[in-house]
Amino acid sequence: MAGLVGTPYYVALEVVAGREYGEKVDMWSAGVVLYMMLSGTVPFYGATAPEIFEAVLRGTLRFPPRAFANVSPEAKDLLRRMLCRDVSRRLSAEQVLRHPWVVSRGGLKPIDMPRHALPPPVDRSSVFYPVNFRLATPRHAPSRLEFGR
Repeated sequence: MAGLVGTPYYVALEVVAGREYGEKVDMWSAGVVLYMMLSGTVPFYGATAPEIFEAVLRGTLRFPPRAFANVSPEAKDLLRRMLCRDVSRRLSAEQVLRHPWVVSRGGLKPIDMPRHALPPPVDRSSVFYPVNFRLATPRHAPSRLEFGR
């Protein structure tokens, strides 16, 4: 594939550089999403789209201590491998799924709670009201959603 298509924060380095690209651009984008989920920040910052693209091209991946204080070394390793500038060394989807951090479910332990301690299921039939959405017409208020039942 070729051509610059995508949201600036998520677009892979090879796309910004105008090179041919394949499936590993998706691993780059997934790495950006994972970075944001773990840190609450973006890996390549810029105030404008051109500045973001420049930051992506530089590809300097940092782990600010304040944002990554509670992020494991294994998670950081996965991020480095997903956001690798060298496409030939970047992980494929299959390799990401076999990464130790993913296999260990991010280090999460199952909740050890007796079954009788769990709250009863909620009867959602009495609290669910289907809502129909339709775009407002120009004679109402443009760019506003109207809610109806």
